[in-house]
Amino acid sequence: MDPVALLKRRILLVLAALPLAGCAVTHAEVACMPAEEDGACPSVEAAEADMVGDGLCGDEIRTVDGEGTPSGEDTAGTVTSCCYPVTYVDTKPGMECIEGRPLQGARGPVIAGTVTSGSWAQAAAAGPDVAALPTELRARLATAWTAAALAEHASVAAFAKVTLDLLAFAAPAELVSATQAAGADEVRHARRAFALASAYAGAPVAPGPLPLDGFTLGGDLAAFAAATVREGCIGETISALLAAEALAGATDPAVRAALEGIVRDEARHAALAWRTVRWAIQVGGAPVRAAVAGAFADALSGPLYPQAEGLVAGGNAHGRLEVAQAKRVVARAVCELLVPCAAALLAEPAGFGADAGRIAL
Repeated sequence: MDPVALLKRRILLVLAALPLAGCAVTHAEVACMPAEEDGACPSVEAAEADMVGDGLCGDEIRTVDGEGTPSGEDTAGTVTSCCYPVTYVDTKPGMECIEGRPLQGARGPVIAGTVTSGSWAQAAAAGPDVAALPTELRARLATAWTAAALAEHASVAAFAKVTLDLLAFAAPAELVSATQAAGADEVRHARRAFALASAYAGAPVAPGPLPLDGFTLGGDLAAFAAATVREGCIGETISALLAAEALAGATDPAVRAALEGIVRDEARHAALAWRTVRWAIQVGGAPVRAAVAGAFADALSGPLYPQAEGLVAGGNAHGRLEVAQAKRVVARAVCELLVPCAAALLAEPAGFGADAGRIAL
């Protein structure tokens, strides 16, 4: 099944399959970009890399649908611009860059540095095939997989904090247990990602100390629910879909083995986030519902761009997406999943029974 449809189905089980609000309206238009220096029109692939998804939610380009045609000339008669048939998507909400679930501190995500060590590298039966890779591409893959590994490592701490928060709010045992299990999943993801990063780098890579100076615990249920919207419902949902897209294009067996587990687990983590927010609304009532609505509104008010660190031109076979691919995944996630599922969540009646939310995923 298509990853977006599958994840939507899992989330809607949490939301009791409430009616959905629509999001996107697509329409055909023409968009133009500068021609190459010799007056030739860039390829469709180059046009997509340049034009697709700049400010993904608003009236934005989703696809470039055909070759460019010359549009303007300078005084010497050299073509200066080319126009392409494109499909626009009119979504109206937008989001800033949110992806994954690292631990959040007062100044943003808390990410460790790296050290030269093999302590976190969980090698598979065979590593990725790096022998034939150009040196530059191999270096970019090492950088991208290191960024991915550090994000997974930071997610271990994020789930540890969520566990403490849930205990402080007297959450049901099944939410606490599922959150602890998710943290253990992230340890496994980080180890596999550090193993891949080490293989591409040609030297062991591991996380250094996690900088927790000034980090504090505590807060109320409304703030916790709002943070879970941003970091879980949005960030982890997007991460799950990006990982699924990366898996679809990966051909290296070691990379595919790592991504298969990540895709499976991240989809479950995303559904857990939605289930957690639903529980918080049920027990916290109107103030929590208002905080959740505000978190979705704030997150969906500006353009959302995928994180750049893990994107690699020409990296599909080794599990890394290109910029245009990632932008398309994020745009589709917003319009076909996040907006309608948020609307369904907030449409639940105020007196919806807490027991109804206990759906096994």
